[in-house]
Amino acid sequence: MWIAVVGFGRVARPVLTLTLTGLVFGLIAMATSILFGGVGLPGETAAAWTVVPALAMDAFWGFVAGLIALGVQKARGEAR
Repeated sequence: MWIAVVGFGRVARPVLTLTLTGLVFGLIAMATSILFGGVGLPGETAAAWTVVPALAMDAFWGFVAGLIALGVQKARGEAR
């Protein structure tokens, strides 16, 4: 969905936009997990050391989506 919106839209910096979108998505998902409890026993949360790798992975997949969206823009002749 992100790729379609950014790839077919007129977003000036698709890679940066989707990398930051992935990071914000990770932060929101983590906050939601903390507030409402994660998978597992009630009160059980992920270990604190998993926060940075999880956010890095979300940012990475946002980066990959940004590269694909940039490719879509270039294919359409709209990349800047």
